[in-house]
Amino acid sequence: MSNKLKRFGIITGYTLLGLYVLFLALPLVLSPIANSYKGDIEKIVKESTGFETKVDKISVVTSWNLSAGAKVGEISLYIGNNGGGILNQGAIGQI
Repeated sequence: MSNKLKRFGIITGYTLLGLYVLFLALPLVLSPIANSYKGDIEKIVKESTGFETKVDKISVVTSWNLSAGAKVGEISLYIGNNGGGILNQGAIGQI
């Protein structure tokens, strides 16, 4: 009985450890996918608000305490086509 319990504990532990490492590695796969939607995000913001938008470096982040978020390197909003920026934020934190 004790041998079966020990084996179950080892298998469960390695499974959880593997899932944890996979979670921490998710940004390597998801960041390029999220970054590919920059054009769609800019288009949606333009259609819904009328602001010209420039989004740079969208990435997915995960941390050791099982939190996940999105990070944007830079986002700029402009009124119309005159190039006068109304918002230019350096690094907007996790969402």
